[in-house]
Amino acid sequence: MALWGASANANGYTGGGFTRDGAGASPAGTGNVQRSNIKGVLSCTIATILESKYNNEQNCYVYKHLKFNNVCILGIIRSSQSSSAHTTYTLDDHTGGLIDVKAWADDSAEVYVESTYVKVYGCIKQLAGKLMISAFRINRLKSVNELTSHLVECVHASIYHQKQQGGSTGVNGTTMTTMSSNGASNARNGNTGGGGVPTSHTGFSNLENGIVNYLKSSQTNTGFSVKDICQRLKQFNEQQIRKSIEFLSNEGHIYSTIDEEHYNCVE
Repeated sequence: MALWGASANANGYTGGGFTRDGAGASPAGTGNVQRSNIKGVLSCTIATILESKYNNEQNCYVYKHLKFNNVCILGIIRSSQSSSAHTTYTLDDHTGGLIDVKAWADDSAEVYVESTYVKVYGCIKQLAGKLMISAFRINRLKSVNELTSHLVECVHASIYHQKQQGGSTGVNGTTMTTMSSNGASNARNGNTGGGGVPTSHTGFSNLENGIVNYLKSSQTNTGFSVKDICQRLKQFNEQQIRKSIEFLSNEGHIYSTIDEEHYNCVE
């Protein structure tokens, strides 16, 4: 089986269709939307997601000692179905089971063909009792090394969470992803909010746009600390900034890296 889809697009896909009531919410059809304290994007296997159970009290999905809502998976596209609103890909990562990934259509959407390996960032949803992923970003793999790297991250996660929580080590683990922004090398300069915003995201406030654009300028996987963001966006107080960071993290636009005081941007 060929690793790369010969006719797949080389550019990454950025999904749309997300609103403030999206990521980190309870499964569809369960009533009132609640925020989860589980932040960040976590790398995992498809088996981990399929074997997880939703915990109503913690408002997140749980697999052994792992708790998550937003995830990063890597796999090969087995099939796809397209409509005017979205494309649904069925992914396989050879860990047991398949999972559907729904990518919302927009002007910049790229459609990938079967037998293409992709990396998906998105939030877990439940539809008719079946777990799936609502994607906010899909990238075609550029190197076989990404396969190895992803598997290493999953193995490392079991050890990391065992140390953090004192639980038993599982085979299918997750870890805080160390993805780097495709646009990180193109640093964006200038203050945002009240002034010119380098990139304006529809539905975002000036402060939220400012945080996202500043994080995009990071050239490391660590991103920036909350302190750095406060120093950059001096026109806003720390409480306002932390509130916006929490919203952006819950919605899957940014993720915590080395700790809860450092963040990077998904895009």
